[in-house]
Amino acid sequence: MPRADRRDNNFDIMRLCAAWMVLYSHAFILYYNSSDTFVEYLKYSSLSGIALNVFFVISGYLITESYLYRKDIKIFTISRILRLLPALIIVVILSIFILGAILTTKSLSEYFTDVNTYKYLRCILIFPLKYTLPGVFENNPYPGAVNGSLWTLEIEVRCYLLIALLGFCSLLRANIVFLITALCFTMNILLNIFPEYPKYILIFKYSALVNDCRLFLAFFAGSSLFFLKDKMPYNARIFLIAIFADLVAWYYLPFGQHIHILLLAYIILYVALNVKPAIKFLHGTDISYGVYIYAFPIQQTYMHYLGEDYGFLSFIIITTFTTFLFGYISWKLIEKPSLNLKKHLSRF
Repeated sequence: MPRADRRDNNFDIMRLCAAWMVLYSHAFILYYNSSDTFVEYLKYSSLSGIALNVFFVISGYLITESYLYRKDIKIFTISRILRLLPALIIVVILSIFILGAILTTKSLSEYFTDVNTYKYLRCILIFPLKYTLPGVFENNPYPGAVNGSLWTLEIEVRCYLLIALLGFCSLLRANIVFLITALCFTMNILLNIFPEYPKYILIFKYSALVNDCRLFLAFFAGSSLFFLKDKMPYNARIFLIAIFADLVAWYYLPFGQHIHILLLAYIILYVALNVKPAIKFLHGTDISYGVYIYAFPIQQTYMHYLGEDYGFLSFIIITTFTTFLFGYISWKLIEKPSLNLKKHLSRF
């Protein structure tokens, strides 16, 4: 199965825009401790919620393509580990031993002898994640959280595992993926119909299940479109109709936010594959993951030192610049070299 030319699409710039949308949305939480201003207009959904849908649709498409391109679970697993873990390990270590050590309100001896300091290392394994370090960011408007963005990594890895399982069992086929997408859509509707359901459904926490199902739907909507990529008509008229239908569904139809995800998948794939690449210098330079995992601690650090003295717009500008710089450094020094190891490790 031929693979799309990664240099001739808009995936990287779209993911970078989505990462910045998360940064912007989180700025309201970390600066004001309130939801972003788009919530009112987006019918109780934050801008970061839209951004995560974009991330997971793109991920579903590309991860499915990645597995089917080689059909080798070992290479697939190595590729996923090298994409996620090296940058995550660095941001976790920097958070504990640099950021935490400098900003903690505790003495260094108290900080480094506190078992909770080292529990934060669990973030490297993703399951389970931990969000606080002793004495760090305790007096910020949004207190305690060191890196609140990491929660989506758990869901992302679950999606990878399911793709790997389907592939290993020779079930990564269009009809199976369509069925999973339909089940995710149905589950989202049921969770909306019964919002007063008990705190736990079987062993799953209700609030976590809501987020899991929404992002699973986005992921498998993207995966579904991979199987339809040669059959789906991509033209400007259908693209505009999809945008109009998306707006109508979002604001006026029952369960519109879930219909939105299915329509968004088409919109994203049209822009990614059928619009002339917007920013060519980004091709081969994907800083979106670095931006995503560094933004939250960088924003919290600026709030710790500057508070509200410099104004919200200044906060957005300075944290955007700093985060993009860290994202670029992470890509050049950590992520890209790690991905280059894939060819060597896959030989063993």
